[in-house]
Amino acid sequence: MILHTNLAVLEVAEPGLLDVLRATVPLDAWVLGWLSPNEAILDPARLREALDALEAAGMAPLVRRDMGGGAS
Repeated sequence: MILHTNLAVLEVAEPGLLDVLRATVPLDAWVLGWLSPNEAILDPARLREALDALEAAGMAPLVRRDMGGGAS
């Protein structure tokens, strides 16, 4: 069973880091929802904008793509 397709999750190592990101980058413009204090769901259609903003702020996000093929 697939619960969600085509979504982007931003995960940070520590809970306070998302607050730091939100103070540095207009992250809320791309957030669709929150999974936990460490994870946010980003609008996949605007992911490039979010990545560009993070990189412009001096952050180097690690992008990992899952092309499916997991358990069904």
